[in-house]
Amino acid sequence: MRGEGAALLALPPDAPESAQVAISFHNGGGEPAVVRVEGLWLLPAPAPREQCAADSRGVLFENVSADESEPGGEGRRLALNIAALAENGRSWPEVKFNLQEGADGWSIEFRRKTGGFERWPGGKRDVYRISGPAALAEAIAALPSEADRRLLGALAQVLPDVMQTLAARGDLKAGDGSSWLELARAIRDASDGA
Repeated sequence: MRGEGAALLALPPDAPESAQVAISFHNGGGEPAVVRVEGLWLLPAPAPREQCAADSRGVLFENVSADESEPGGEGRRLALNIAALAENGRSWPEVKFNLQEGADGWSIEFRRKTGGFERWPGGKRDVYRISGPAALAEAIAALPSEADRRLLGALAQVLPDVMQTLAARGDLKAGDGSSWLELARAIRDASDGA
C-alpha cells in the first residue's frame, strides 16, 4: 500500500466477480486493525491502449504524452509522461522523465516526486540524471532495489515503441520522429548490456 490510502491489487484473469477482502493495518507492535469488506465487486483492469507487444521482455505501457522543447537553443528535450508501465508482473503507475540530447550526448533525467523509483537513487538531490550509454548500464547495475533496476530496464526497452506511438500520433515535431526513435533505440541497446 502506498500514498494516501490507495492500494492496487493485481488479480489473475480467472478471478471471481465478487470477493471478501480483509485489510490489516499495523502501527508499531500493537494488535492490527482489521477492516473487512464483503460483497466487493471486482472489475477487470482496462487493457493498456498502447502496448509494446513485440517486446520479448513483455513490457507494456499506457497513455504516453510528450512535450518537446529546445531549451536555450542548446540541444533538445522531450518531457515524457507514461501513465502506466508494466513488465512481467511488476507495474509502475505514472513514470515521468526528460529525455535530452545535446552536444555532449544524451541523458535521461528524473525528478524525485515523479520518477517512479521505490528507493530514490539521487541522494539528497531533487534530480537524478543518467548521461550516456556507459552511465545507463552502470546505473541499472548499481541500483540497490530490484524493482528500480527493473524500472530502468523496462523503460529503456519500451522507449522505441513509445517514440513510434508518439510519431504515429503526430505528437513529435515534423521530421523529429525518426531522430527521437534513433535515440530511443540507442538507449535500449545501451541497457541490453546491463
